[in-house]
Parts: sequence; structure tokens; C-alpha cells
Amino acid sequence: MHGPIAVNNLSFLERAPLLREFKITTSTTALTGFPRAPWHQLVDIHIDVGEKWTFLGSELWRALAQCVKLELLHLKTANHHRILTGPQPTSSPHRVTLPRLREFHVSGREPALFTWLALSHIFDNLHLPRLEKLDIGGRSTGRLWERTYLQSFLSLDNLLNASACSLTTLSLDEYISVPSLVVLQCLSSVPTLHKLRIQQSRDCGRDLIVDDDFLEALTPGTLCPELRVLILVDSGAYQEDTLVGLLRTRCNPPPGVARLQEASISSHRPKSHADEQIRSLGSLFTVHRT
Repeated sequence: MHGPIAVNNLSFLERAPLLREFKITTSTTALTGFPRAPWHQLVDIHIDVGEKWTFLGSELWRALAQCVKLELLHLKTANHHRILTGPQPTSSPHRVTLPRLREFHVSGREPALFTWLALSHIFDNLHLPRLEKLDIGGRSTGRLWERTYLQSFLSLDNLLNASACSLTTLSLDEYISVPSLVVLQCLSSVPTLHKLRIQQSRDCGRDLIVDDDFLEALTPGTLCPELRVLILVDSGAYQEDTLVGLLRTRCNPPPGVARLQEASISSHRPKSHADEQIRSLGSLFTVHRT
């Protein structure tokens, strides 16, 4: 077959009444258009928008608008190595509501000449009232991964406020670069959060999330009062005494604040006095120096 494959012409999936899971991952084959599927009956969708797959944004939003039973969504956006000259995805006229979505794993980048379907664009177009678990990953292509994700997290804050969801788990993977104050703003929108995981390399960009201001904001318990698990991987530019202060305070919290039950700290820093102080808080409080 010569030329790009028009996946919107593949209609056999529409005649699959028992289909509940749908996964499409692109490789070296050029694809155009968006698949036709029984979106209304799917509960689990994995979509990896590769470098050679292009479609109109309206096709994506039209499909997702039909996903009334969807509970799990994995969406990875394109990591293009060339300047995009084709039509960019357009916004949905209204936020698309996914009424049953519980888990959302999304990976992408900020708007650029090399970006297709930016994270901020995704967050701006969704309404997720039942969301419980959110996993956000950045994507790297050379030095472009040093771009800030400021706009993405401003859009995320709007999404969380508009959805009023009871989010319990938030995970931020490496390549995410955003000022700590913006992440704190997002956390203030989800007082139900039980588990927070942040993985960020010191050389991931100009903005390190976990700094002293970030840890001090979490210490009293007014922010994330239900937090029970904290995982930091190779993360941030903070004083270790500030981290110890946070963990100690959250292990003996004031009334109305949940007790921190588990913490895992992994970093490339040398061993320090903080290691034993953290481990002394309980068997589920660990420090890994790599």
C-alpha cells in the first residue's frame, strides 16, 4: 500500500458489539484520520499519536464525546521531530464530558512548532467529574524538553476546578518542568488527594517543582489534608531539613488532617543525616540514594 493509510475508512470495528477495549499505537506507517469504533460501549482506550499520524482535532473530540462508559484512558500525543505545517487540532465548542472516567494517563508537550495536540489543549477540552487517578508525563525531543509546562498546568487547574472531581492520586513524571507555585495552585483544587508522586530530574528544565516553598506549603496540612503517600524521585532543589520537617509534621498532624502513612525518597544526593531521621518515622518511610 502506497501513501498514508486513512484509518477512518476502516469501518469493521463498528460491527464489534462485544468490544470493550481499544488500543491504537502508531509506528513507521503514515496514518490520516481518526478510527471509527463503537465508542459508546468502550471502557478502556489507549491511543498513542505517533509522529506520522495526523487527524483533525474535531475527530478526536467527536469520538470522545460518545464515550459515556469509558473508565480508563491512556492518551500519548505526538512527539514530532519535524516542523508541523498541516492543520492543527481545533478546540471542541464545549468541554467533552467523560462521565465515568476514573483513570487518565496522558503524555504530551507544550505548544511548539513541533507539537501536535498539546497537553494544555487536551486539558482545555475535557470535563472529568469522576476522575480519581491522574498520571501526567512530558515528552522529550532534544532541547525542546526544557520548555516550561506553565500553560498546561494553568489549563489543568481550570480542568480540576470545572470538574470538581474527587482526585485521589496524582503522578507527575520526568520531563515536566513547571513552577512550584502553579502545581500548588492545582493541588489546592483537589483536597481529596491521597497519593502524590513527583519524578523530576534536576536537569529536566528551568523549573523544578519540589523546592522549599513547595514542601513548606504542604507541611501544615491545610493543603492536601488527606495526603497519605508521598513519593519523590530524583526530585527538586530543596533543603533536606525542610523535607524532614514536612514528614515529621504530617506523621503527627493536627486535628482534621490525615496521618502520612508512607514516603519514598529517591535521589542522586549523597547520604546525609536526614536518611535515618526519615527511616525512623516508620517501616514505610524509605530513602534511596542512587
